[in-house]
Amino acid sequence: MSLFVKNVFYPKFLSTRPLSATKDNFKNFFISVHHNLTSHWDCSKKILFNSPSKEFCSKNCSSEEHPPKPSGIPGIIFQRASPKDLTIVQGLLRYSFFKDEPILKALGWTDKIDPDFIAHQGKLLLEGLTILAIDATKNQIIAAAINRTAVSGEHIAKEQEIDQIQCPLTQRLARFWNEMSCKPDIFAMFDVPEYMEITYLVTTPAARGKRLAEKLSRESLLLAKETGAPLAVMYCTNIASARIAQKLSMKLIGSECICNYFSGPDLLGLINLPYPNDRVYVFAITVNMDSKDGECS
Repeated sequence: MSLFVKNVFYPKFLSTRPLSATKDNFKNFFISVHHNLTSHWDCSKKILFNSPSKEFCSKNCSSEEHPPKPSGIPGIIFQRASPKDLTIVQGLLRYSFFKDEPILKALGWTDKIDPDFIAHQGKLLLEGLTILAIDATKNQIIAAAINRTAVSGEHIAKEQEIDQIQCPLTQRLARFWNEMSCKPDIFAMFDVPEYMEITYLVTTPAARGKRLAEKLSRESLLLAKETGAPLAVMYCTNIASARIAQKLSMKLIGSECICNYFSGPDLLGLINLPYPNDRVYVFAITVNMDSKDGECS
């Protein structure tokens, strides 16, 4: 079911009023923002495909070009990621994201996804669009918004790569996220060749409850504006991340039942996903384009 912005429909659990993200709201949720895994498991190919030049990647990843910024939380700063952060970010994904992602937990797959596949997801930071939250007193990375540039037609280029994944569960997960990235067709809806996707929001367990996911998302929108992206998009696979998107004034442009992407025994596990966490919610906001009728702003 596609829910277009011109007549936005918000399910009743998505309040149209400003939401207050309190510690209690988020301490038991791991923020799961989609995560179009299939678009970038071979990150070296992705960078060549999406980025105009090696200099672009080098500039975006250079911490010297991007000094730390205050987060609004005492003792925590925001910093653009650089290649030296790769191993830590890969660990964040493996031990703080894939262990807690609601769909993976419902399916019983949290310990069954190919570690090499997960490691490739961390390489997204090499595009230079990842923002880190750092505990300045301990000099530790405690959260990250891993962002990327999505390019029209990329899902087609990945279909053959999905077939080559050896781990059956990893292959099914990759196929799910690749198919999910096409509903709705954002490139056609907004007539753009690319957009920024807030792909992963990940927070260590000890740092949850500080609204870091929301703050990193807001910082990501500023980065989208700075880098010239026409719009920013979030694919939300639980209600906590959907509420964050709404707090950022992003518009709901699509919703799909997660069970529509799976079949056979996998459907039994998805019974454990209670409403409203049984749906994918797609949010978008224009950041560098004129708002037209039917488009979000």
